[in-house]
Order: sequence, then C-alpha cells, then structure tokens
Amino acid sequence: MNQVAKDALAEKAIKSAVGKFLGEANVRKIIVDAVDDYSGEPSLYVNIYMRNSDATPSIVQRSELRDALREALAELEDDRFTYITILSSYWEGESNGERKSA
Repeated sequence: MNQVAKDALAEKAIKSAVGKFLGEANVRKIIVDAVDDYSGEPSLYVNIYMRNSDATPSIVQRSELRDALREALAELEDDRFTYITILSSYWEGESNGERKSA
C-alpha cells in the first residue's frame, strides 16, 4: 500500500473514532496532517474543531480519546503517534485576529 492510501485510511479511521467519541454533532471539522514530527518520526497531527466550548472534553476524556485513536490506528497496523489539538470558539481568534491563550 502506498503512503497516500495509508494516510487516507488513517484519516478516515481518526475521523470516525473522533466522531464516535466526542459526538459528531459536537465536532465542526477535523483536519489530519501526516507529517514528520520534530524528531523526524512519521506522525499524525489531528486538529479537532469543536462547535462550542461547552463540548470541549476534559483532560480525562482527552486521554481516553488519544487511546481510542491509537486503537483505531492499531487496527490498520499504523503505529504513527498522534498529536491532538482541540479547539473551540473560546480559543479561536477574536475580532483583532489574536488567539486567546488557554
């Protein structure tokens, strides 16, 4: 299987797992980037955009989400590490274009 097909399968599995875990109605969009991390290891950067800040998962839920993504990727025999960022309207830019700090 070529890398493009592997990345597409990983993205599909990630989006499905995130939708099931966080609820599809709570997620506005998911962006998955397959790139090497800071040490040169193949990785998956997952940006999850929530519809509102009330649906943002707790620290415990984020840990459980990371485990769910690892399990979904393991089923594909994909051992890339996932870097997860969760954003909501609270953190997105204000009118002056600056991002709020968490």
